[in-house]
Amino acid sequence: MSKDHYLPRLIIRNFTDSSGKIYFFSKKDKKIYGHFNHYNQLQESNFYSKKSITELKEIFSHIDINPIFKKEELDLDKNIELFIESPMGAILSKIIEEILNRNLPIVFNGESNLIKGYFVIQHLRTPAFKRVSDEVRKQLLKLPPNTRELVMDIVNSRSVNFKEVVKGKFPNLNSKQRRAKVVEAQRSLKKRLKRDPDFIKNIRNSKETEEILEKEMKMVEEEIEKIRAHPDKHSSEILDNKIRGRFLRKFNFDDRHIKFIINKTKIPFVLSDTGKAMICWDYGLKKVLHFYLPIHPKILIEFSNNQENEFVDEDFVKEFNQISKDESLVNVYLSDKKSLLF
Repeated sequence: MSKDHYLPRLIIRNFTDSSGKIYFFSKKDKKIYGHFNHYNQLQESNFYSKKSITELKEIFSHIDINPIFKKEELDLDKNIELFIESPMGAILSKIIEEILNRNLPIVFNGESNLIKGYFVIQHLRTPAFKRVSDEVRKQLLKLPPNTRELVMDIVNSRSVNFKEVVKGKFPNLNSKQRRAKVVEAQRSLKKRLKRDPDFIKNIRNSKETEEILEKEMKMVEEEIEKIRAHPDKHSSEILDNKIRGRFLRKFNFDDRHIKFIINKTKIPFVLSDTGKAMICWDYGLKKVLHFYLPIHPKILIEFSNNQENEFVDEDFVKEFNQISKDESLVNVYLSDKKSLLF
């Protein structure tokens, strides 16, 4: 069984010692383990689908593929490597080098957009998100019991679209012939309704219509069940641009700036197994949700409503580390064993 990283090594290695090794604190037994080679940490067997994106599109026809994934003949893991992790590695290396040399890096718009895109993908690719997806797979999903009534309410409120009817029945006609057919159909229906005002209503309420509706509802439920129970559902959610879009809109990410939280203390930032932190700080009169991307024991990227970089004290670092531990699924990581004792 192959193993896939759900947090890229380009991030993990920044939290290792000079030999590339790392410790972790386990929430399961409150013990520290290590130190281990970083390249075999934060990975899980067959975490992503091994199917190509093209194959996944055929299975999950309802999804809209995130345009960042450009090679649809390759699988998701390879696309993440090529179009997210590789360019992110170059950007983060530049940022870290500049800040450690006491300079403030310039982040261009294209780089900022990629960092935001990376954060959303990282949110979706975590084991925690996958566990939620797996829980949904265990639940039987059915259409609401009043679906039939809702559909018929919509149908009864619609007027007959003769253009669509003619287009569907006579696809080979040219535009002039279709227009003539539309006029003919309109006249015919008008005559029929004059003789029988309930003609359309009777069709919509007929047994044949009810049977068609039942058949269509059953097909929809079967399609929902196929998607729900499919083992590649989590990979499809990472790919789905609609899920990415909902996250960006919900938290106004397009309007947020890239800012840097710089740790000048002797206590390092830890790395949780989610690779990110979403923290609701309590300011007394209000609570504000903040989004952080740990990229180095001395540096966080924050997606903020302001661009003013911050130099933080021990209180901030300690609280951030505690919340990161609380929000992690299982482990938090660091090169320094002593700093994990909190």
